[in-house]
Amino acid sequence: MEQFNPLRTRLDEQETELAALQASASELSVELAWHEHFDAGTAAATVEEAPEAIAELDRQIAEIGAAMDAQKTRVKLALPISAMGKNPLHWFSEARSKAKAEVVGGSAEFLKLKVKKVTLAEEREALQQSVDDARGSIERHSAFDSSAVEATMVQLQTAIEGHSTEIERLRPRVETVDAALEPVLTEYKKAHRRVSELESDMETVNRYQERLARASDSKERWEIHHECESRFGDGKPGKVADKIRKELPARRSERTKLERRLRDIARRASLDVESLVIDGSNLAYAGDEFIGLFALRTLCAQLTPRYPVQVIFDASIRAKLGHREDATIFEQLRGLDVHVMGSKEAADELILDTAQARTAYVISNDRFADFPDKSAVQEGRIIRHEIFHDHVIVRDLGIDVEYSREKN
Repeated sequence: MEQFNPLRTRLDEQETELAALQASASELSVELAWHEHFDAGTAAATVEEAPEAIAELDRQIAEIGAAMDAQKTRVKLALPISAMGKNPLHWFSEARSKAKAEVVGGSAEFLKLKVKKVTLAEEREALQQSVDDARGSIERHSAFDSSAVEATMVQLQTAIEGHSTEIERLRPRVETVDAALEPVLTEYKKAHRRVSELESDMETVNRYQERLARASDSKERWEIHHECESRFGDGKPGKVADKIRKELPARRSERTKLERRLRDIARRASLDVESLVIDGSNLAYAGDEFIGLFALRTLCAQLTPRYPVQVIFDASIRAKLGHREDATIFEQLRGLDVHVMGSKEAADELILDTAQARTAYVISNDRFADFPDKSAVQEGRIIRHEIFHDHVIVRDLGIDVEYSREKN
């Protein structure tokens, strides 16, 4: 099932990135601890002293190898004499008994020497490995840039704190969006299951019809009709198909509408609004009718307790309101951060530039088609409004308030 909560996707991404940052920080922490506690003197002593011990082991291994060769010769010489041969007198002779003892003794000694040689070889290999490890550690310690690693740790810690803060900020918002989605999502899942069932049933009915078309006799057709009736309560695949064709479009339409509602709920609930820039001239019209600042004042009264608000007007607002001095406009919008463009200047670009922050949104019905490069346009941070029957409505912010056209 599709994930409709975009904040949950963002939360998952933040948690994955946080885990990766923490893993990197942990690895660097281990590296720093190793560098701090590395015993360079011991490593240098190993590199310096081990070659003499290795040479002594090589000497002992060579001696044992020579002794093993001597035992092999001893056994080789005794083997022919220890054999029974064809002469019965030799079978129980003293010479044969001595030869057999030589074979047994030489073989046993050879095996003892072999075990000792293997043990010494393993010891030598371990000692050589310790030398190689010590050399590698010395080189690694010498090349280790602790200052750079510490600087990276600081950067990682800053990133970890940033991700942790963002995760803590996102979690309650994710739960809020999930709660808003839940009732509609339940209905969407039902509609989706029903559509899937109907589509599957239609495939089954089509197979029944294909089999009927290929049936060779009445008995085979009867079996297909009986199977259809057992499955759908009607033995005529054509009638079943007609019922499905009648219901399926409505169910698909229902699913599409519910999906649209889910996306709309998710979009509104997940808006990350921290400040607002209002296209003041845009709010001065209800359709083609100029209504002055009445709707704007009422809207700002709803918004300012929740957000920092800036209002920017085109220069033409002066003539529309019949005010030459901006002070009159400021007085009517007392307490608000208001800016009126210079002579003949449109406010669009300044409005968008003022809303560059990721959490800054613009309230306007303008499409800003001339400014596709602006971040607020590219990121969809434009909030639409409606002015209808003396109500100002901003659905994305949950506002529907009546305004008065009487002057204060």
